[in-house]
Amino acid sequence: MMRNIKLLSILLFLSLSISNYAVAQFPTENHSLRNYDYNISDPLILELIQNNKAKSHIKIGNAYQRKEYENERERLFFLIRENLYPNFCIENITFLGDANFSDTQYDMVLRINDRCKSEDPSS
Repeated sequence: MMRNIKLLSILLFLSLSISNYAVAQFPTENHSLRNYDYNISDPLILELIQNNKAKSHIKIGNAYQRKEYENERERLFFLIRENLYPNFCIENITFLGDANFSDTQYDMVLRINDRCKSEDPSS
C-alpha cells in the first residue's frame, strides 16, 4: 500500500496532446516500478481493467517513462468508454506514485474516481 507520508502524486491529465502534471517530485528514468496497485471504487471498472491487464503499458520492473503513463491513461479512458460508460471523463484517471523510499524504485497506484457527475447513470 502507499505510504501516507511523503506521498508523491503524479496526476496525468491528457487532453489531445497536452499533458499536465501536479507533482511534488518526479521519479526519474533511474527509478524502476516496484509495485503497481489499483484504487478503483467501481467494481465494473476494476473487473474490466483486471481482465485487460496484459495490454497495460505499465509493467513491474520497467523504468519510469512519463509517456507510458500518458499512453496507459489514454488506453484506459477508451477501454472504459467503449465497454462501460460512454460519457466517462479522462480526468477521473490518475496515478499516485511514491518514490521517496528509494533512489532506484517507486510504487504506483492507479486511481479511478466515480464517473463524471454530469453523467446520467440511467442512460
